[in-house]
Amino acid sequence: MPNEKLFQVAILDDYQGVALSSADWSPLFQKAEITVFQDHLSDAEAVLERLKPFDVLCVMRERTPLTRAILEQLPNLKLICSTGSRNASIVLVGTESYLKHIDGPPPLLNGNRTSTNRSSK
Repeated sequence: MPNEKLFQVAILDDYQGVALSSADWSPLFQKAEITVFQDHLSDAEAVLERLKPFDVLCVMRERTPLTRAILEQLPNLKLICSTGSRNASIVLVGTESYLKHIDGPPPLLNGNRTSTNRSSK
């Protein structure tokens, strides 16, 4: 595994700093580099620049907007995970062609989707 690229995982809006202590992340440590963001960005351009390098977004709260315009410009994005059963900040309508997996407890994603996991075959 020395030549394998690590997945880049972002945990968003962990303002309390509890994400890494609230679950066992150790299975990911050899496969992923995890970055926790405790601050909140409201400017869309700043959000986009911050998230561009990431393969996986873990969304803890409904603070950082993940609009179609932002999602379309994240070239590495493969997975969005949400800790809640609904997340009004994630807008997925129209993203089916490039976003492959969305995971979280059902029903997720502000009524735009009822499926919590989309996989391309």
